[in-house]
Amino acid sequence: MNIEIDALAGQDDQLPLKHRILNVTLIFGVAICLIGTVIDLILSLGTILSITTFFAAIIFGLLYYLSAVKRRYGVAMYCGLIILIFVFIPFLWTYNGGITGGFPYYLILVSSIIAILLSGYARVFFLLCLTAVISVLIVLEYRYPFLIKGYRSSSVMLVDMSVALILTIISNALLFAAVVRDYNKENMGFTDYLTRLETANEELQREMEERQDAEDKYRAIFETTGTAVVIIEPDLTISLANEEFEKLSGFKKAEIEGRISWRQFFSSESITRLINCDNGEVAGAYLRDYETHFFDHQGSEKDVIVSVSFIPGTQERVASFVDITNIKQVEAQLKYLATHDYLTGIPNRYSFEESLNKVLTKARQGRESAILFLDIDNFKLINDANGHAAGDEFLINMVGTIKENLRTGDILARLGGDEFGVLLEDTDVAKARQLAERLRQVTETNEFCTAKYGCFNSSLSIGVVMIDGSLNSQRLLSLADTALYAAKEKGRNRVVLLEPDLETSAKLTEINQVYGLIRNAIAEDRFLLYFQPVVRVDDGEISHYEALIRLKQFDGRLVMPQTFIHVAERFGLMPQIDRWVVRKSLEVLRQNPNLSLFINISGTSLSEESLLGDIEELIVQCDMESCRIGFEVTETAAVKDIVLAKRWTERLNRLGCRFALDDFGIGFSSFSYLRMLPVDYLKIDGSFIRNIDTNPANRALVEAMNAIAHSLNKKSVAEYVENAAILRTLRELKVDYAQGYYLGMPSPTIEESLNRTAPNI
Repeated sequence: MNIEIDALAGQDDQLPLKHRILNVTLIFGVAICLIGTVIDLILSLGTILSITTFFAAIIFGLLYYLSAVKRRYGVAMYCGLIILIFVFIPFLWTYNGGITGGFPYYLILVSSIIAILLSGYARVFFLLCLTAVISVLIVLEYRYPFLIKGYRSSSVMLVDMSVALILTIISNALLFAAVVRDYNKENMGFTDYLTRLETANEELQREMEERQDAEDKYRAIFETTGTAVVIIEPDLTISLANEEFEKLSGFKKAEIEGRISWRQFFSSESITRLINCDNGEVAGAYLRDYETHFFDHQGSEKDVIVSVSFIPGTQERVASFVDITNIKQVEAQLKYLATHDYLTGIPNRYSFEESLNKVLTKARQGRESAILFLDIDNFKLINDANGHAAGDEFLINMVGTIKENLRTGDILARLGGDEFGVLLEDTDVAKARQLAERLRQVTETNEFCTAKYGCFNSSLSIGVVMIDGSLNSQRLLSLADTALYAAKEKGRNRVVLLEPDLETSAKLTEINQVYGLIRNAIAEDRFLLYFQPVVRVDDGEISHYEALIRLKQFDGRLVMPQTFIHVAERFGLMPQIDRWVVRKSLEVLRQNPNLSLFINISGTSLSEESLLGDIEELIVQCDMESCRIGFEVTETAAVKDIVLAKRWTERLNRLGCRFALDDFGIGFSSFSYLRMLPVDYLKIDGSFIRNIDTNPANRALVEAMNAIAHSLNKKSVAEYVENAAILRTLRELKVDYAQGYYLGMPSPTIEESLNRTAPNI
């Protein structure tokens, strides 16, 4: 019933309480009037009364429509009160006052009963009391009818009507006031409750939103951190995993969460430390950046960095993983590249020296070993004539051949270019020499074939030094280099063994002293130029001079070039010396306008691109005829790097300079390379000239070399002409120019050289 009345009163949240009370009152008015109409008809109290009460019900219904449906609260309120109090009730009492004086009380009683349907406990008690009072009045009315019945006087009727009216007004007013008061009271309490409930609800909503935001942020961080993260229960089951861990492990979340123990992802040696958080089974313990192996769902091993910590206030752990597999692979690759030769795949010089230090440690414990330094003879010719691709393929084949002839455990390394090192552990002198000789013989007799460039023959120069633990690694490397250099000087394709004895140490000391002299001479400008004439064989006239270098010591003594040139070449000082020689020679040419001068360029300087540029710039700046300037390079140096030699000759020829190939005849057995070099002179090596007048073989060789020079439109120059007989032989062979002590000694000045030159020949 209450629900139905509430529905009739209006459930709109924005409908005021007083409006709802009015709606209920109007409904009651309709009900009372309809009940009154029925009673009037049953009791036959009068047609007019029945029509009046029915008409009043219609009016109350219309007012309810205006109030509840049209929301016209004011019209319904005031019209209803006026009709109820001043029209309807007085009319009924006036009409029936003398007949049924108890009818108003009956109306009060019906109204009170209906009001009980909406009342609380306090209102029920109040209305019961009111009903009792009214009931007493009704009983008294009918038992003692003097109040209304039996009295027809207007005054008595007026009194009776007045009493009824007053009681009705008072009772309805009290009823209405009680309803309003209780509704207000209930509404205030309910409003306060709703306010508190709404406030609590807002706080709860805000807390839930904050909690949801925190969970969303946590989830977002958990999922988008870029790191694999899991939450681990006390029983080591993974309760939560993010997408990165899915990728790392290869499992889906549904397969992981609540189903898998994280033990299965680690090896047995790592699991204890990972589980115990660095051996700290207490809240707050942690393990940071622990590097270990991780096994995915396929059993593949990955390298990871793990950090584990307990979640505060719980026994749960949170673990994060960083997959460093690719980093480890890159590190391994970088380490390999740092320790291995990119072309041949064998260890490089750095790795070789590291291995040497380990071998030295063993040698100091009595385990003798050996170092072999290997150099491929004339490798530059293969490289320059056929290109670097051919040279690379040749080197790969050479390495394969060498490795096939080494023992298991022997270390082969590429030290740079065409030089290699071999470490022979646990070997004696005889075995080391035997293995080195085997490598030399195999290389000499083997033909190295490539897919695109054909086959090549080559040879090895090998230096051998024993390791007994008495010398450090740098001294041993220096000795091995010295042994290799000695093998080259003695004609290549040979093995030279150096013992780390006093004689070798003394030689190294001497080399160091010479090196110091060279450095000081460069810093203090203590080099000198000497000049030796080159004459025409047919008439003895001087064609030009060759500039020769000397080193002046602190005490004034001169150091000859054969003493310091090879040391300067070994230690990379020749470009500086050659730059000084060119600069000083150009100064001499400016001071002697009629002079022509040839300058020696070291083979090790050919690779110095900046030196060639400096020489070109100096020649252009000196503002003189470039044909007065010539350059000499040894045949050995030119053949070793023919591409560089060709570059030098072509660029200097473009400036008008001349070029001579020195020491011709000893560097190579085939002279086909001469077609590639635009040189002007071939200087026949002095070893063929010294006894040409008495040695028919040398005479024949010189005659052949002279013919080669002329066939290529080049002039021939004979060195080491030391007597008149040699000169006569050269004239017979039609050699173009000659140079030697018989024709002119090297002198510190051009004037002195002229004075020391042989008379007219």
